Amino acid sequence: MTKTLWYCALGDGEDAMANCIAVHPNVDFCSDYDLIATGHVGGALRLWTDGGAAAGQTEGREPITALAWSHLHAHRLFVAHGSGVSELDLRQLSLTSVWDDELNSLSLAPSGSLLLSADDSGSVTSFNINEVLQSDRGSSSILGSHDNIASCVSFLPGQCDMAVSCGLDMKIILWNTRRRKRLWSADLSGSNGRQSTDPCVNPPLCHALSTSQHGSLFAVGAGDGTARVFTVNGNNQFLINDNGTPPQVCFCPKRIRPLLYTGGDDGQLHLWDVSGEGGKDHSRSSRRHRRQRKCHTGTTVMHFFFV
Repeated sequence: MTKTLWYCALGDGEDAMANCIAVHPNVDFCSDYDLIATGHVGGALRLWTDGGAAAGQTEGREPITALAWSHLHAHRLFVAHGSGVSELDLRQLSLTSVWDDELNSLSLAPSGSLLLSADDSGSVTSFNINEVLQSDRGSSSILGSHDNIASCVSFLPGQCDMAVSCGLDMKIILWNTRRRKRLWSADLSGSNGRQSTDPCVNPPLCHALSTSQHGSLFAVGAGDGTARVFTVNGNNQFLINDNGTPPQVCFCPKRIRPLLYTGGDDGQLHLWDVSGEGGKDHSRSSRRHRRQRKCHTGTTVMHFFFV
């Protein structure tokens, strides 16, 4: 049973539909709370705390498709919207155009020097961010491609030169960014996990991606209404059913225990404990516990509504 801790009114219709969620990664910048950014279908970019308080917003006319916080500059947020990418300065809440390109996902390396993007051609591309900011484009190189639209890409924190991407080909790919090499791939269409809807009607197209704080786990939001959590070696650890809507996913970056936000077109945001311990009886035998972890269902910690 889930329990509502708080909710906040974010508008009606498209104004309440979140395309992407990003939690600020810098602990020192906001140590007492999570600073969360949401990009919306109607073009709004909203900032809020995990207590439900609004922290600021900007309005736009183009749907926001991706958000990426800078690890080195706490006030910097990159925003992909429509056919362009802009930089948001939190000190002034002002957007500055960086370059023109239609991208589905952005991810900044912890070093701050490399930016990864995923686009409709299926390409996963790396950019030198310093060159981009200085020359409106800079040098780029393609790591590889999906067989369909590449919807998401993310660096793995703590995993040197490693990134993960997913796409509408229902595949998840782990990359070595330095060698530009594919390390492994998984196909969700062949997953043994339980699905919430008919896979022929709602196939598990990959819509969202998030990595845990230490890079040991990553989560994928799929079109069959599930969120799936994997280890870095490709093991499918958890399956979460989120009311049959394609969920957005976002790990909390400041928690020792992995907690995962999910949100979908139903206007709800849930917080799940995906540590394998949430809500479980620790007196159970280790053999039974290991068997359950093969297809474990995450435990809901809280949820709230966008109304």
